[in-house]
Amino acid sequence: MVIEIERKFLLRTFPPQAALVSLGVEALEIEQCYLKVAAGVEERIRATSSVSGTEYVHTFLTARRAGVREIQERSITRAEYEGLRKSADQARNPVLKRRWKFPFEGHLLELDDIRAPRSRACLLLEVQIADEHEEVILPAFLDLEREVTGERDYSNADISQG
Repeated sequence: MVIEIERKFLLRTFPPQAALVSLGVEALEIEQCYLKVAAGVEERIRATSSVSGTEYVHTFLTARRAGVREIQERSITRAEYEGLRKSADQARNPVLKRRWKFPFEGHLLELDDIRAPRSRACLLLEVQIADEHEEVILPAFLDLEREVTGERDYSNADISQG
């Protein structure tokens, strides 16, 4: 079990490609499917593809409070992924996104370009932090609209509903 603390921000526009390239960022392609979502608890599977191959993960998430979750995950095989995918929640669509991960000012930043479901396409930036009250400094090249930490509309589980 791991406790994840993160802040989440909505971006207006995609950052300049040159800024991301200068950080040596590699793009990842992610398909995320929800198996179960109940009050405060989510079960999902994720396939993450990069130039080095595809990794498959089965995850259970339990919300503790806004921006804080307990995470239990395990690596799975492609066959397990495909089997679990058949039991995905039919009320939810797979979330397809391109992710860029990069370090900045001592934090890990994850920029997600949510592409599907198309009706919920958006740009979200997640910042992993060690303490809920920690100050977060973001790169000046980001065109931030606002912070959305704890806003259900910007959770991947909610986005999957289309």
